[in-house]
Amino acid sequence: MAKYSKLTEGGDSYGDVQMYIRVYPNTSNEEGNVNSSSDTVPGALKSACEQLLSYGSIDYYRIYKFNTADSDHYPKTDSNNSFQSWLEDGSDNGYGEDLSSYKGTHLLVGDYNECSTSTANSAYVVSCGDNAFTTGVGAISPLSGCSTSKVKASAVQETLHNFINWESKDVRCLVDCGFTSDDYMYEHALGERNSSHNTTPLLTYHPNLNGIGDCSYNGADNGYTTSLTWCTKEAVKITGNYPSC
Repeated sequence: MAKYSKLTEGGDSYGDVQMYIRVYPNTSNEEGNVNSSSDTVPGALKSACEQLLSYGSIDYYRIYKFNTADSDHYPKTDSNNSFQSWLEDGSDNGYGEDLSSYKGTHLLVGDYNECSTSTANSAYVVSCGDNAFTTGVGAISPLSGCSTSKVKASAVQETLHNFINWESKDVRCLVDCGFTSDDYMYEHALGERNSSHNTTPLLTYHPNLNGIGDCSYNGADNGYTTSLTWCTKEAVKITGNYPSC
């Protein structure tokens, strides 16, 4: 069995900056929710990728679904660290190899019955040259436990964290040139609560950072959107073009 099934793609497959996203169902209960590019999470990811493509952040994207070898090889975890270990352990993932060798964001989605940073996180504290444009990086986000709009925004946030290199001063200066790479939580301020009063993906779970730096509008709270700020799109563009800084 092939490891991955392609859900959707867009752009120039010969382009220099390519974004790969691999979605993993946590158990068989979730698999039916990630079989199509129109499903909640893949659909949200496609929307984000199309925005990045139109902006010129990337040249090409492809979104895959992981095909479990059998029922014993679902990730069955709600921790990013243990998911990363599962990716790397060929006996656990059923394919006998380190799946993190496939570059891109590897996104685990599941029915955690909770909507918080404990069930939505990524390895976004990455070094120059060690991001999802150059290597495989894990992330997790919920399929339930919160509103559908927040599920979508969460999936986009955790996926894009790994395509944004906060160690790049050019990225940090989009928010505030005074920040250092140790101030990685402020990467969320690349998002905003926009003029339509909707929270954009990078700000999801971090309302206390709304209005900080040069990217935020600081509107009132009226829900969530997969619409990306220009700062988010520019941060991905910088990282994609200079992944090793």
